[in-house]
Amino acid sequence: MSTRLIINHIDLYDLAGKHLKKIIQPNKMINIANLPSGIYFLKINVENESLIKRMVKK
Repeated sequence: MSTRLIINHIDLYDLAGKHLKKIIQPNKMINIANLPSGIYFLKINVENESLIKRMVKK
C-alpha cells in the first residue's frame, strides 16, 4: 500500500534559524542555485504535520 501526502508548503531556514523562503506550490524540484554553500533546513508541511529535513549545498 502506498500513501501519498500532499505538501502544503515548504519553509527554508539557514543554519542560524533565519527564515529564508516560503515555497507555496512546491514541485518535484526546488531551485537553490541562488543560495550560497552551507547547511539549510527544510520544514515540509503536509496535511496536519511538519517534517524537518537537513540539506547541505556544496
